[in-house]
Amino acid sequence: MELRHLRAFVVVAEELSFRRAAERLLISQPPLSQQIKRLEREVGELLFDRDTRRVELTAAGRAFLTEARRAIEAADLAPVRAKQAAQGHIGQIRLAYNGPGGSYAVVHLARRLRAEHPSIQLDLVGPMYSGEVVDLIHRRKVDIGLVRHPIDVMGLQLREITRDAVMVLVPSGHRLWDRAELTLADIADEPTISLPSNRGSAAMQVIKSAFAAHGLASNIVQEAPDMYTVMLLVGAGEGIGFALETAKHINVPGVRLIPIPDIPTIPLSVAWLERNHDPALKAFLDLMDDGLAQHLDPATWVDE
Repeated sequence: MELRHLRAFVVVAEELSFRRAAERLLISQPPLSQQIKRLEREVGELLFDRDTRRVELTAAGRAFLTEARRAIEAADLAPVRAKQAAQGHIGQIRLAYNGPGGSYAVVHLARRLRAEHPSIQLDLVGPMYSGEVVDLIHRRKVDIGLVRHPIDVMGLQLREITRDAVMVLVPSGHRLWDRAELTLADIADEPTISLPSNRGSAAMQVIKSAFAAHGLASNIVQEAPDMYTVMLLVGAGEGIGFALETAKHINVPGVRLIPIPDIPTIPLSVAWLERNHDPALKAFLDLMDDGLAQHLDPATWVDE
């Protein structure tokens, strides 16, 4: 079934005259009649009820007309959509994010994408840890991801967008509750609630490396699946924990976040495959200009 036959059928259906339809199509009437007969053979039904004086659509013809118009519209739209996709005006981006620490970046970037490229669809995958995000990127399950360092960067492009300080989570009534800041020596012997050790948490790698650099080790007594659960366990008095400063917006009663300068700040970056040249991805990356970091400060978020 050829597209030109569908176009010819629609013109005949609109004119209800083979003569007028042939004039519109700039062909003679006999070839047009042959095209319609061929189409009817392919469909297996008569599409027109016709004699020497009149032409009318049959019930099959009326149903076929609806679908033929849709097919022609889709065929006409296909090259337009292809050009729009090639130019990055339409498309889909699958973004993996890594928990509450990246929530400001996700919301800000999603708003900018909607404002500047409303026809690009953003799908979110997560939350998950940085090692898991990297794995999904390599397996082409997502196009781009928010990751913390350190990670394996082989085959990836990375763009740092901000850095966040590490904070100590302390329960109410704890001996360190009133301290303005802490050192690793202050907390080395404290029972500690940790994020999982087998899911690629970059933050925990940085924290453990900081302890090792000071000749110390953390006293991990329990692991929790996510940051919110860590904070709940700390609030329950099971031990202390660690969180990034972006977790300040998570309100858990009886938990205070205290700075600990001994632990380096942890970068937040976007990562994508070097060989991924999708135009929609490029349009998304272009949103991350030099002024992005100031929008990711939790202290200023309410003023946006």
